[in-house]
Amino acid sequence: NHRGLSGSLPTELSLLRNLREISLESNRLTGTLPRDLFIELKSLRYLDLKGNQFRGPIPEFFNVTDVIIQGIQYNSSAVNPMPDFPNLNVEQIVEDETLVFQLLDDFGNKSFTNQLVRVDLADNVFTGRLPYSFAFSKNIRVLNLKNNKLNANIIKYPNPSIFTQLEVFNVADNQLQGEFPTGFGKLQDLEILDISNNNLYGLLPTEIGNLSELRILNVAGNINLSGTVPTEIARLHQLEYLNLSFTNLSGTFPASICDELVLLIDAEIDCKRLEDLDNHPCPCCICSSSS
Repeated sequence: NHRGLSGSLPTELSLLRNLREISLESNRLTGTLPRDLFIELKSLRYLDLKGNQFRGPIPEFFNVTDVIIQGIQYNSSAVNPMPDFPNLNVEQIVEDETLVFQLLDDFGNKSFTNQLVRVDLADNVFTGRLPYSFAFSKNIRVLNLKNNKLNANIIKYPNPSIFTQLEVFNVADNQLQGEFPTGFGKLQDLEILDISNNNLYGLLPTEIGNLSELRILNVAGNINLSGTVPTEIARLHQLEYLNLSFTNLSGTFPASICDELVLLIDAEIDCKRLEDLDNHPCPCCICSSSS
């Protein structure tokens, strides 16, 4: 880390089959990551490329094409095979997220495992969708993709049936789209959830109140996030920081959030959109400048 390294990441890195950690944070590395860079690194546990100038798509951590071919074979032998696949070639399926997830939900997690525990690719210029392998890496505890230019539909990330150990999910400051996933409410070990400054829409789900270990919740800057503030947030007794500013949330701000959350230090909200704050003053609340 911080060694002033420049240039691109060599493809020969993939030859180090027993490599367990790559830590190259805060250098001047540039270029795209080789497409097959990580596929052979099956022992890789920690990947830290934060604070460089990498661009382009994030490579997969398993051979998607091979898994899809096996998945098609698996599907065709099923009692009720899905009808979408017979008329499509593998290349078409790879580019269709809906079809890929149909296959991987039924087959991928049976055929693919890796050792990834921590992935930090923040503060680069990565673009495109999130790798399919991130949705099926069951050992990941920290996934930090903050401050890139990713523009995927977030609905399948993270996969709550796979990410049972996830503690940090930070995709702030990207261009991610889609409805706020209700699946977050099943991530029982989650401590940090930061999806601020993206293009998410819909309601803030009540299931978020199930995240008993959550310390940081930041959904600010998703201007199409609407509806009311769930009273279930008051069940997050470990919560220290809450940011609901620059959204379209409206209605009454639940007084129970201030009354019940004794560890809450900062709560940034749009005071003019949220009612009843005068009757139930919240000493930790900070009105955003948009108010």
